[in-house]
Amino acid sequence: MCDVCNNESCDKDVGVASIPGVPMSIMWGNKCLNNPLGIVIPSFTVDYLFIFVALGHLENLIDEVKEYFTWADGKYIRFDEYVKRITPEQVEKELDEYAKKGEL
Repeated sequence: MCDVCNNESCDKDVGVASIPGVPMSIMWGNKCLNNPLGIVIPSFTVDYLFIFVALGHLENLIDEVKEYFTWADGKYIRFDEYVKRITPEQVEKELDEYAKKGEL
């Protein structure tokens, strides 16, 4: 099953690959891997990049990342639009929980 859209958009799994800078493998479906919009990544990867890499500040990411897409609400959404749903309080909570684990 496609890790990006959970097969809501894709009709065929095409393989496992990774995203540069993300230490995990992701199952890709045909429409998410070869999308004419550009690079499409799972929403949990967007959450990770925005919260733990950019610390909740979009300007901390390179422009290329801001142009990635993810799947949410039954459609492809650009990275910079998707992260608007992540509140500063959510970022703070996630970072606090991470710090309590002694990993930050």
